[in-house]
Amino acid sequence: MEKRFNEKKRIDRALQILKKEKVEALLINDLTDIRYLSGFSGDEASALIAPEALFLLVDSRFTAQAKLESHFFQTLKISKRIEDTITLINRLKIKKAGFDPHTISYADFRQFEKGLTKTALVSVEEGLRLLRVRKEKEEVKTIRQAITISTRGFQKMKEKIKVGLTEKELANIYESEVKKAGADKLAFDTIVASGARSALPHGVASEKKIGARELIMIDFGIYCQGYCSDETCTVVTGTPTAKQKEIFSIVKNAHDRAIEKIKPGISSQEIDKAARSYIAKKGFEKYFAHGTGHGVGLCVHEEPRISSLKKQILEEGMVFTVEPGIYLPQWGGVRIEDMVVVTKSGCEVLTLVPKQLEIIN
Repeated sequence: MEKRFNEKKRIDRALQILKKEKVEALLINDLTDIRYLSGFSGDEASALIAPEALFLLVDSRFTAQAKLESHFFQTLKISKRIEDTITLINRLKIKKAGFDPHTISYADFRQFEKGLTKTALVSVEEGLRLLRVRKEKEEVKTIRQAITISTRGFQKMKEKIKVGLTEKELANIYESEVKKAGADKLAFDTIVASGARSALPHGVASEKKIGARELIMIDFGIYCQGYCSDETCTVVTGTPTAKQKEIFSIVKNAHDRAIEKIKPGISSQEIDKAARSYIAKKGFEKYFAHGTGHGVGLCVHEEPRISSLKKQILEEGMVFTVEPGIYLPQWGGVRIEDMVVVTKSGCEVLTLVPKQLEIIN
């Protein structure tokens, strides 16, 4: 059961997008945005937001649920989502409707174009993409709850790590423990990658058995009341080698330098640069091939993107990961990932597991 948030304030922000983009209505097709604005948690719907009315379009499977969950939207029972949405827009005589082109298929777009002969469809991608980027206090509180549950599961799993267990067995222990602790579900398939497999940034748990003196990269997260956690720890079975300690130290220093830079007004590219330039200085630039972080909220990957590819100014209330890594083929890899929230003067680390090279004996 998800918490109730202040959808009225969220709707007001959506209406500001409408004014800024000079459109008469917003056509929302992304289910996460629909849930954010209306509270509806079903798995098929469209929404239309106009100054005079808010519509949630669902078929007969979801009408009762929509009426129960969506306090500010008028629920419309439909049978054909695209055709019935076109009928509604035509009935309202909307001349200009904003939408996010990334949330609709080409086939559906062509159908809308064909049916909306008197309505111009205008991309408002930027506005909708940033709608959820600043988290409310209640959202951060819920994310903290997700992190607390996830931490319990990780600690329980860590107690059971031993040579000879498979990666899948460890992942299953985590999943079992977080569900006992109150998780709704996993945020993603748990990554447990050991030995040379830890060089795979998204090495989902396999049947490989954990060996002695191996690095184990564990990336884990859950959903709690609609919100995600996401964290990565790297541990070692037995006494670490000099190279394992060296690579871990480089990644940890890059991670810490990035976190030290975080504050309102700074560019996301500067955060990425703080981590990436340190890793490059140590000679491992080509082995860090992903962004330094990403937003986390209703989705495990959302805005802001902490990357060299995109400039985004940080604002108070943004929640995102900091997760530099080094991945050496045929040897292994290290990633350290924490979640942070931007505060008035800097940031707060939300995740709870200390980031040190923990030795599992």
